[in-house]
Amino acid sequence: MDISRRAFIKAAAVQSAVTTAAVLFPGISFGAWKALDSSSGRIQWKKTPCRFCGTGCGLLVGVSGDRAVAVKGDPNCSVNKGLCCVKGYHSVQILYGKDRVTEALIRKNGKLVAAPIKEALDLVAEKMKETIKNRGKDAVSIYGSGQWSIADGYAASKLFKGCIGTNNV
Repeated sequence: MDISRRAFIKAAAVQSAVTTAAVLFPGISFGAWKALDSSSGRIQWKKTPCRFCGTGCGLLVGVSGDRAVAVKGDPNCSVNKGLCCVKGYHSVQILYGKDRVTEALIRKNGKLVAAPIKEALDLVAEKMKETIKNRGKDAVSIYGSGQWSIADGYAASKLFKGCIGTNNV
């Protein structure tokens, strides 16, 4: 990778500005989604791990009524010491995003249509059985995520290595 001195200095300045902003503004509130709907109007802060990667940062999620309304880094967490990356600060948005997947979709006649979860899971199981029968156990794999818990990763590993008999995890 070839980078000029000027480009390097610009990138360093942007990174410094972003880091400074993260320190100066340690929590972002998302009140625009009518989140503060409880009668008391008070926010209770609940501890939770961030699930966007495997680092294990600690978050404090502001809850009002039944809704998460804000998020900030947990200053008592030894991993992130009260700071968050941009994904952590915006993690509340995934709960209320307009493009959030809320139902199973199955492609029928070239178009995605809503379907019950059981139907979608049965289709996946059928296609996996068909693929294993026609092409062998190493023709299937699972792609995991840093958002998995340890138990999720363990279960996926046992399913694919122990039950199916493939190391494609």
